[in-house]
Amino acid sequence: MDMAYFPFDDQTCMMEFGSWSYHGLHLNLFNDSYVLDDIALDFGEWDVLELTWHRKITYRECCDEPFPTLALKFHLRRRILYYFINLLLPCMVLLAVNPLVFLLPAGTGERIGFCMTIQLSVVVFLQVVSEHTPQTADSIPLIEQFFTATIFLVGSTVMTNIFLLYIHYKGMLHIPVPGWMRTLVLIHLARLTGMTGTAQTFSKISPMDYVEDLIIENMDTDFDSRPPSMMSGLHSAKPPTTALEKDDFLHHKVDLLYRKLADTTRSIDAKVRTMSRQMTRQSTQYFLTFEWRCVGLVLDRFLMYMTILVTIIISVAIFTQAPHF
Repeated sequence: MDMAYFPFDDQTCMMEFGSWSYHGLHLNLFNDSYVLDDIALDFGEWDVLELTWHRKITYRECCDEPFPTLALKFHLRRRILYYFINLLLPCMVLLAVNPLVFLLPAGTGERIGFCMTIQLSVVVFLQVVSEHTPQTADSIPLIEQFFTATIFLVGSTVMTNIFLLYIHYKGMLHIPVPGWMRTLVLIHLARLTGMTGTAQTFSKISPMDYVEDLIIENMDTDFDSRPPSMMSGLHSAKPPTTALEKDDFLHHKVDLLYRKLADTTRSIDAKVRTMSRQMTRQSTQYFLTFEWRCVGLVLDRFLMYMTILVTIIISVAIFTQAPHF
């Protein structure tokens, strides 16, 4: 039995009728074709496409008498409705749902579990198919090829999703997106996958440009220098000329006031610089995370389209081998 195209296979069954004890002079066999034409043959799992038979006469070494035999040939075709409804259709649905895993948000944590559920379901179907096929088959049945290809395809989806999750959270490592990846993914692949808004945004301005401008602006701010207006006001103040003691007293009070203002200014300067560094770090972290997530979103869309394309190619390549589908 050739199981290469199971369950889309045709089988040929040969049956031969004859007598070992009586020769043709005692028992003569002949075919009566009109009898079988009137019999409705129903094999359940099979459709009888053709039934032919012919009469053969053989001579044995022991005897001179002829020994007639009748050889029947059944051309059968397997009915695929049972296998299509119970095995192929569920696997096709799972295979169609598989690319949609790339639409799940990466932050939900359901991607890997979804893929593994699909893969385990296909493995169960493969075990059911193996129970319906002979273990001594010389070739791999077509349906097993389809299930095996589906397992490898879902497995590759799991690996790509692990990589995409790494890309999605790579911004937390404070690593900027390389220039070649930014150009390839955020501009070219974004346009190729229809994400024109992302491509236009990143082709005009980089989010890191804002962070660099913010750092330069903060570094250029100098709070150590004393306010010239305060200094000029203090030096321009003219003490009274009528009393020397009063003049010394006023100079002393002004000096104390200036020292307090200087201490307050330095304290404000330290706090402002600390806040500036914190804002710079937060802005850098935000834009690094934003850029890596954009890379992940574009790769999600691209790999979803590639998975759909590979699924169609594999399905067509396997099922076009079947003699009838």
